[in-house]
Amino acid sequence: MKAWVDEEYRAIVEVHVANHAKAPRKNIRAWIDTAFDGHLVMPRTEIERLCLEVLAYTDAVLADGSTARLRCYYCVVDWMDQVVPVQVVENSGSLPLIGTALLSLVDLRINYRTKVCTLS
Repeated sequence: MKAWVDEEYRAIVEVHVANHAKAPRKNIRAWIDTAFDGHLVMPRTEIERLCLEVLAYTDAVLADGSTARLRCYYCVVDWMDQVVPVQVVENSGSLPLIGTALLSLVDLRINYRTKVCTLS
């Protein structure tokens, strides 16, 4: 799994995702967000590109403390040599986010000085 720290000091990981287990995978680059306790957040454009279907709606507390009703989708992620089914939350951001529900399955190390990020 390819991961790094970008020029803006965001820890980024490249993952392979699909709308179901037997579908061809597509690459996404996602920002590691340890403040998000879900699996994945994706912008609407990524959700459409992957042809994900609505799974449910959820009420969420956003970083600024406000609440919002968000659409949730289903997809699979190739994660540490496993195919993991995950819930994707739609947002209006520009970069997908990986949350602690996926990170809890790995050892995450980020060295901002050397801009190296590893997941094992």
